[in-house]
Amino acid sequence: TELFHLQRELLREKTRNSVLEDQLKPINIHRWRQLEGSDPGKYQLIQKIQALQKRLIAKTQELEERELLLQVNTFS
Repeated sequence: TELFHLQRELLREKTRNSVLEDQLKPINIHRWRQLEGSDPGKYQLIQKIQALQKRLIAKTQELEERELLLQVNTFS
């Protein structure tokens, strides 16, 4: 059980590390060219993208934890 807890903690720290590394990368929100007309919802779209990215990170972490549980249960 101690090995399982240590592996789970290691997995959490790896996930946390990758999230922090991703946050260090600069996000260039102005890299797209301007199209004719205006887009009044650009800020809302950026917020939605960020929320979806956070959900994706959380789901990825859940998946990794479940895979770790399956690995531990397989070896038991």
